[in-house]
Parts: sequence; structure tokens; C-alpha cells
Amino acid sequence: MQVVSYQGSESSTSEGVLQAFDKAQSYAQASHSNANVVGANSLVGLALLHGVFPRYFRWREELAGVSLVTRQILHVHTFFIALTVFLMGLLCLTSAHELVSTPFGRRIWCW
Repeated sequence: MQVVSYQGSESSTSEGVLQAFDKAQSYAQASHSNANVVGANSLVGLALLHGVFPRYFRWREELAGVSLVTRQILHVHTFFIALTVFLMGLLCLTSAHELVSTPFGRRIWCW
């Protein structure tokens, strides 16, 4: 087993990060890959999957012993997560190029 430290690597510097981002941007422009569509569709699918959670996990039986407020919080929280994941997928479907190639897109993803 070999231990490798990434802290001192060239990609951990600000110039290295910018170079990696430039490589990714040039690859995205040159490639006609469906990776963005697959990733975005995966997020949308995951969001829709949240709709079957209550039935699949039998929340009616499982949560029969907890208070009404707790059940409602669980349902609202699940809906919020599903909505957030769906909107992230929709953003990737509609604005993938802008998320990669503009300063505002990089700011959204904290790059």
C-alpha cells in the first residue's frame, strides 16, 4: 500500500485548479458526450423516486406510533428534498453549458 498526499500536488494550487477546470471546459466543448443528459436525468429520476418512498417503506404502518406533527414533518422534508433534487436536474438539463462555461455558473458550483 502506498500513501499519496494530495496536499502538495500541482492540482491543489489555484493555478492547478484553474488548469483542471480549463481542461474540463475544453473537453466539454470538444466532446458531444451525453454525460450531462445522463447526470441530469439521473437527478430527475431520483427526485421522482422520492414519490414512492411512503408506500415502499410503508410509512403508514411504520409511523403509526409517532405524532401527527412528526409524520407531517417527514412528508414535507421528503417533498423538499425531492423538489430540490428535481430542480438541480432541471437546471443541469436546461443550462449545462452555462454552468460550465460562465463565471456565474462556476460560482454556483463553488469552483
